[in-house]
Amino acid sequence: MKNMKIKTNCSYSKMIKVSDLKPNPMNPNVHPKNQIELLAEVLKYTGWRDPITISNLSGCIVRGHGRMLAAKLLGCETVPVDYQDYENDQMELADLVADNVIKELSRIDDNLIKSIMAKMKDESLIVMTGFCNDEILKIMGGGEPEVDEHFDYYGSFNNGGDPEEGNASIPGAERQVKEIKFYKLPLLFSESDRDLIVSMVEKYQQDNKANTPAEALILMCKEWESA
Repeated sequence: MKNMKIKTNCSYSKMIKVSDLKPNPMNPNVHPKNQIELLAEVLKYTGWRDPITISNLSGCIVRGHGRMLAAKLLGCETVPVDYQDYENDQMELADLVADNVIKELSRIDDNLIKSIMAKMKDESLIVMTGFCNDEILKIMGGGEPEVDEHFDYYGSFNNGGDPEEGNASIPGAERQVKEIKFYKLPLLFSESDRDLIVSMVEKYQQDNKANTPAEALILMCKEWESA
């Protein structure tokens, strides 16, 4: 794809060339191929709803590395960016990490998600939510989804495939991708215990280059089990 025009539906400071974007070398997030393909589909359908945030201090991206990769995949020439000031590099790095970590600490209200899905008359737009078909069936009362036998619980292919490359292909609005299924484990913690666990998992994720906090926690448990 070359020179794809994406409608801009958000406020922004200016439009700049994709080639002028500077990824942040300290960005701790890994963006698998299937995520970038899905982001590209979202951009095509809904346009830019959020600009890419750039620091006036370093000139690097603070928020929007995934959107940058999606724009490259679509062949976009320019993207909307928002320039922001940071008091120092530590403040910038804190915002870089918080942009994703804080979101991961939220939880989904299953009843509200079910209500939202029921209101979607255009089924092709459901792909925009990020849920795969099995997850949607479970939400709507279709039973427990089957776990793909070619996927292990780290989110990588156990048949030798590349976990970062994935197995994604999205023709049109259809998301044809084998995905790991997620389950909730209800545990009760005090606020101080929760903060301690979150900080330990974040440090382990950074030190061991784990893709997600969940993967870091699983690896920590396996280390403790074998110790």
